[in-house]
Amino acid sequence: ARVKEAAREKQSLDRKIHDGFKILPNTVKTEREIKELREKIDAFMLQIKQNSEYTKLTERIQACEKQRQEAQQEARESPGIKALSAQADTASEQKLKAEERIKQLPQLKRIMELAQQEKDDQKKRTLQDKHRNLLSAKTLTDPKWQEAESVYQRVQRKHQTLLRKELATNKNLAKKNSELGRLKKNLNDLTLRLRESHPELSKLNKSVSAKQEALGTARRQYEKKERDRAKDQYKQAEEAHAAARKGLEDERKRLEQAKTKEVAQIAASIEKLQQEAETLRDDALEKAGISGRNPYPGSSAAKLRDFQQNLKYHTTANWDYQTREEVKGALTPTMKKWLLRVRGY
Repeated sequence: ARVKEAAREKQSLDRKIHDGFKILPNTVKTEREIKELREKIDAFMLQIKQNSEYTKLTERIQACEKQRQEAQQEARESPGIKALSAQADTASEQKLKAEERIKQLPQLKRIMELAQQEKDDQKKRTLQDKHRNLLSAKTLTDPKWQEAESVYQRVQRKHQTLLRKELATNKNLAKKNSELGRLKKNLNDLTLRLRESHPELSKLNKSVSAKQEALGTARRQYEKKERDRAKDQYKQAEEAHAAARKGLEDERKRLEQAKTKEVAQIAASIEKLQQEAETLRDDALEKAGISGRNPYPGSSAAKLRDFQQNLKYHTTANWDYQTREEVKGALTPTMKKWLLRVRGY
């Protein structure tokens, strides 16, 4: 509350300066002139949009866009896509059922009850975070949730891959995309020609830009002058804001340090469950013959794994520290001298 109050005090000073600039006679006059110029620009733009060629082109774009959306919907409703969507929905429902079952565990229910009863916002958020983290840890060690999640992720990847293929190979969609791009380019070109047919429009836009730039410069000069005049008030507001923020941070640290025994036990449970989940995951990946953190390595990584497992090594160790050439009796005189120098025999 102190932080918000200090921030409001500073904002109040800024708003006072802003409002003071808005009521200056020159500001009122300039903004009225800008508004009148914009009304003239809008009138010219309305004339452009009412041009018969412009109207026909926009209608064709709207019709083409509708046909394009229909082609996309047709691709999304192919039998293969619909079947995968149904599988994904089923897996998602299984995940939700598992989550609802886990939420009924006594420890999770107790944390949620404490969060609902807590009046202090900071403590309430802490309990809600603990509930969310513990729920996540419990799901990671729940076989049914893990199975549903695995199915869901696998089906989602298949769904996205098939959908991209359907959209890329749909001839009607490709035709409509090309047609839509061409029509939009024609509309841009037509708009440019129609704008150029009204020289007054360009002059009006330049006039608006110049007045806005002058108004912005005047605003910055006014604000600087007023802030310099009220620097003591700003300094007090900044100090109050900084003190309030420091007080909030100190209170947050105190709350973190003053965790109840129950919350500490929850944190320990979460850490234990997370470690168990990581162990289960690593064991599953090892049994599946998959290395690394990605349980779906793809065909290239699978081929590399297979190659490594089935590789036949054609070299052998020699415990007399003999080189391959020595074993074969094929040492050259130069090689013998080198070995004698570096190895000693």
